[in-house]
Amino acid sequence: MKKRYSIKLSGTLTTISPIIHTHGSSGNSTYCIKTSVPFINEMGETEYVEVPYFQGSSFRGKLRRNMAQTLIDAVGGNLDIDTAVRLMVGGKMEAGNYRSLASARDVLERCIDLQLFGGIDGSNFESHLKVGMLYPITNATLARKIVPLAYEYIKVDESRNNPATNKMTNALTEWVIQTRRDELLNHSTQAMSAISEDYYAEAEKYLIDGIERQSEIKASKKDKNATEKPKKTIQAHFGKIEGIAVGVPLYSEIEVSNVSDVAMGLFLKTLEGWLGSPYLGSASRSGYGKVSASYHLKADGKTIRDFVGVDEFGEHTLNYEGFGSDCIKAFDKWVKKATTETIKAS
Repeated sequence: MKKRYSIKLSGTLTTISPIIHTHGSSGNSTYCIKTSVPFINEMGETEYVEVPYFQGSSFRGKLRRNMAQTLIDAVGGNLDIDTAVRLMVGGKMEAGNYRSLASARDVLERCIDLQLFGGIDGSNFESHLKVGMLYPITNATLARKIVPLAYEYIKVDESRNNPATNKMTNALTEWVIQTRRDELLNHSTQAMSAISEDYYAEAEKYLIDGIERQSEIKASKKDKNATEKPKKTIQAHFGKIEGIAVGVPLYSEIEVSNVSDVAMGLFLKTLEGWLGSPYLGSASRSGYGKVSASYHLKADGKTIRDFVGVDEFGEHTLNYEGFGSDCIKAFDKWVKKATTETIKAS
């Protein structure tokens, strides 16, 4: 019987640029996903703190797309639509006949993506890759053991005092000001005027002016006797998006269980590919959601410190000395023989 591999990665993803991960909006403001965490404060009282978090399913989706690209590159592209859809999302364009157990085992052995991410292709293949929720490391998440106590040394405050208003604000989030693409022609004349020592205050002013101007436009449309209608301006298109703030460490766990050496090699290659461009959330094309990763790895009862780290140039590195080199070799050997037919389920 072939050896099966299991690992657990645990560590942090620290934000380098705000992560945009939203759930709803009100007017021109869009809010990030949050949850309330109860904990006992120093006075022995229960407090509820709102903390943002990043969904594990979204991170898993990023890894799936990197895995798909890794396999597509390995077999030279030119995939049929069913295989491409299965790699990207785990399903099929059309329903097929239910597979026998022997057929399902054959598919699972050949289609190594199904070993990791699971999917539906004549059978319901269970996922062997689990990605946990990413929670900020704070007093509240440590107290509730959402985050292991070993990470207390890098915790950040959930809230801070704003000297301007003398009110407590959420220190884990920040507001990002965005404009739409169709405003780029006016960018140099109006939007750039907001670049000053008090950028956010200026941008907020433009936002408020824009809302008022939109109200004027709507009112003029209703007034049939109006002779001069207000012109639309760039200010009307400013929007505020709440994101997870820069410098916030997020606790992260990834588990891979009971897969072949080739599938484990594919996972390590997938992780390596994502670390080459480590972005999470939406708006990553605009530079949002970049993170710096640090992971420990546990396999076969051994823990490898700094399995994923960052060098002096800010590039991520993986330490394969204690684990993974044999799996990488197995995957590279598989790639030499792989064709589009290899990863085709039927």
